[in-house]
Order: sequence, then C-alpha cells, then structure tokens
Amino acid sequence: PTITHTLNVLEASYRFTTVGPKSFQDDFENLVQTDSSLQYINFAPEVTFGPNYAVVLDNRFRIGLHRQTYFRYSAEVKGAYFLPSGLTPENLHTRNNLLGFIETDTRQYFNLNKKQVLAGKLLFNAAVPLTQNSANAFSLNDLYVVGGANSVRAFAPRQIGPGSVAPNVETNILAITNHVGNFLLESAVEFRYRWAPRWEWAGFVDAGNVWTVQPIEGAPGADFQLNRFYKELAVGTGLGIRYVFSYLVIRLDTAMPIRKPWFPEGNRWVFDEIRLGSKSWRKENLIVSFSVGYPF
Repeated sequence: PTITHTLNVLEASYRFTTVGPKSFQDDFENLVQTDSSLQYINFAPEVTFGPNYAVVLDNRFRIGLHRQTYFRYSAEVKGAYFLPSGLTPENLHTRNNLLGFIETDTRQYFNLNKKQVLAGKLLFNAAVPLTQNSANAFSLNDLYVVGGANSVRAFAPRQIGPGSVAPNVETNILAITNHVGNFLLESAVEFRYRWAPRWEWAGFVDAGNVWTVQPIEGAPGADFQLNRFYKELAVGTGLGIRYVFSYLVIRLDTAMPIRKPWFPEGNRWVFDEIRLGSKSWRKENLIVSFSVGYPF
C-alpha cells in the first residue's frame, strides 16, 4: 500500500464577513452586539493558527487484491482569536480559544468476484474544546453534519441530530446551526453488482449521527454520552443504480429510514410504519439522491 504523511507545522487563516447595505448592516450589528447566545459567532472576524498532521494508507489501486483498504487519520490543534468588530459579540472580544480536532476514515472493499463487491466504511470525527472557555467557540465550518448523498442517505443533510433531538426542534441555537455537532459517528455497508459492462446496482445500509460536547438548553439528548450514543444512531437502507465510465461514476440512490433516533426509546425502529404504497409516506420518507462518484 501507499502511505502518505502530511505535516503542516503552522497553518493560519483569516475569516471575515461583509454585510450590506448600510441600513441593514447597522441593524444586524446591533442584533449581534445584544445577543449572548453566540448564535451569530460565524459572522465574527476570526484568526486561526496551529499545526496539523494527516496519514493516509491506500491500496485501492492495486489490481488483483481480494481485500482493499483505505485509511485516513488526521489531528489538528487550532488557536482561534476573534477580532473586535461590529459583528463580534462583546463576550468574545477578549477570548482566546484552543480547539482540537481528530478525524478517522476507514474503508474496506472485498472483491467477491469480478462482478460483485462488498464495501464498508466507518467514520469517527471529534471537534473538542481544549480550554474551558472554548466550548462555544466553534464556527459552523468546524462542526459536523450527517445526511445527504455521501452520508446517511435516508435523511436529508442537517435533518437529524444532534443526538435524539427531533428535526422540528426550534431553539435559537439549533435554528442557526441546523443540527450540527462536535462528534460524528457514521458507518455504511454496500453491496455492488456489475450486471452489464457499464451498469451497476447496489443495496446499502447507512447509520450515523452527530452529538454536541455540552447539553443544549431546551434540547435534551443532544450531547454525547457513552451510555446512550449507540441508541441514538439513525439508520437507513436503500437501492441504487450506477453508470460507470472509465474514471467517473454517475449514481442514483433511493433510500428510506428504518430507525429514527428522535422517537421515544424502544420505538425507534420503524419497520412497522413502512407504507410503500402510500403517497404521503413516500413523500415524507423516501430520499432520492443524484450524485457523481461512489459514496465511499
């Protein structure tokens, strides 16, 4: 296999937001300055800096292997400083933050024969505060979401999580962050069958969710807890069809949920609710995804 190491001793970035016209800018800045929930933190100008490291092991392109592997591990420590401005809440002006990130991506491919492949993946990502006052200092770009064509395909992006929070919860924080979390756990198993020279069909099962570091007021079950996180995984299953070019795959996947983590514990598996013949059920539950490339 090829093993690639990447070390950036220092990586720095500067993020800022422009707001206009002037009349709206004044009103918006007044709103930001009087807000204490930090729900507008993503608009504050921020300087980040720190080292990061990644290692990738990959033997997917070796021909003739029964089992192929892709593994990626990355770690980053990032200092973050919010600059004073009209878009920076007062409680952020003197705050220095230290954030840590760990991400793992493991994929296995079993070539059963020339036409059949069994593929699986497991992701675990964590974005954690390294100092006490850094817990609410993450921008939206630093946090994780599940759902969509390359994730848990039975759910739309930002439809599920964090934890057992229902999709229709409308606290101020969740309304802004759209169901993001500090921790992500995601897995999938997919069977692929090449039934014609350029055509494949696939059957798959996906699972995953996100969780926050700290509890969220008004949204119980959002934070990560070892004694219940495994009970809060969303699960979906479905079928897909793919057209395979030499270096490009076009796919169409249709998926449905079979486990909804926001339902009461003990009632989260929803096999008994499946009504494929019901138009209203299909509209509410079937997710059709059109994408380019394999999901993993």
